[in-house]
Amino acid sequence: MKYKILLAPLIILASIRVSAQWEVKSGTGFIASSHIDRSNDFGFNLESTGGNYGYFIENNTNGTNQQAFYFGQSNNNKNVFGISSSSNGGITWESRFVVNQNGNIGIGTNSPEYKLDVKGVIGIDNGYIVLNPTNNSTKKMAIRNSYGGLFIYNDLSNYTYGIFMDEDGNTGLGTSNTSGGKLAIIQKEADDLRSGIQLKNSSQGQSSYFWMDTNNRLHIDNSILGSRNIILNGEGNGNVGIGTDETGSHKLAVEGSIGAREVKVEVGGWSDFVFEESYKLPTLEEVEKHIQEKGHLQDIPSAEQVAKEGIYLGEMGAKLLQKIEELTLYAIEQQKMMQELQNQNKIQSKVIEELKEELNKVKEKL
Repeated sequence: MKYKILLAPLIILASIRVSAQWEVKSGTGFIASSHIDRSNDFGFNLESTGGNYGYFIENNTNGTNQQAFYFGQSNNNKNVFGISSSSNGGITWESRFVVNQNGNIGIGTNSPEYKLDVKGVIGIDNGYIVLNPTNNSTKKMAIRNSYGGLFIYNDLSNYTYGIFMDEDGNTGLGTSNTSGGKLAIIQKEADDLRSGIQLKNSSQGQSSYFWMDTNNRLHIDNSILGSRNIILNGEGNGNVGIGTDETGSHKLAVEGSIGAREVKVEVGGWSDFVFEESYKLPTLEEVEKHIQEKGHLQDIPSAEQVAKEGIYLGEMGAKLLQKIEELTLYAIEQQKMMQELQNQNKIQSKVIEELKEELNKVKEKL
């Protein structure tokens, strides 16, 4: 009981001591519009009955640089509490930190629209921004700047990489290894066109995919037309397949027709050797014999061979030119023979005319 009697004056003195630290400014109506209530729910209850602020603490000892802490609404924004500052003696106040009635927190703004609304730059030193999904999934996403780059984890629990960007701007999707170039992508393990990059036409609902199969072949496929649109062989030979993944030994294999305005084929040799003096032109009798025995021209593949092996445009063009040049030589030779015959006919006609004249002369003498 003695201790209780001694403790009461100490409390009163402490209260007086604390009260001495506060100054009630004239004109604020603080005492008139507020009251202190000891209740069962609160040890100390300060309740506003009017004014723009329920509770306002201002530091103006720094002259023009003033700071204020308040409970209650500010400028009709109905903030629960906030912190503001003024650099012109309280004429204009700038919001530094507020919490409104919706629980939204604003930094640098007096009217936060989101749970955290920041007007300015956010700095995080060796930490994370964690995004927790609302579907109770255990996989949390996180954003972190660490180890020389920016990490976006799509599964923070297993540190699974979603996006990584290093200091040089090189970006990795699904990987932190960006040594391969400006953009490195690790696709799904499944051997499927949907394991790579998708380009989708939102209006038509069509998709195209860039992906690599388990044989290291790069595909460009369309979901509507089916797979195997364009395939780049991954065996280091640079073979390309369009509509097929069987390129064989061809640099370009096409399953279907090719439409082009012009095609240039480079060949190693041409058929002008036919016009050289050393070339032995087959006789027409030899040509006829070969056709009768083989069923096709000499040096030209048969129909069976073409159906089985196809043809090379450059080589076939040279062979066809060879036959055209041979036909040209035959035509020139025949023209010479015809000219010779015409010359002989003229000579014979002249001889006949001369004989007729002589015969007529003989008849006249008789």
